Amino acid sequence: MADLWIEPKTDSRRTTLVGQLVDSAKPDRRLGRIPIVLSGQKGPIAFATTNEFGEFHFDFDFEPMLTLEMEPNGYQWVSVELPSLVQAAIGASAGS
Repeated sequence: MADLWIEPKTDSRRTTLVGQLVDSAKPDRRLGRIPIVLSGQKGPIAFATTNEFGEFHFDFDFEPMLTLEMEPNGYQWVSVELPSLVQAAIGASAGS
């Protein structure tokens, strides 16, 4: 399971994505050193590796459509398309 928090920065093109991978069947399992790739429409934007608690963090220029890819078991990549960030960006600018 991936728990994600995405926050467009007010008055900036930067966006923060913070996440944590958790094994829902074994919550005490450590998911450290898992490669994570954040991709936009034109390809990879940023790379990270989870820490010992399965946490990861990205700061990147705003992209409306994102895909998060991870390799939790060491041999098979999992790809997840994230919801559009256009509405989140509109909400962030309206709140300022």
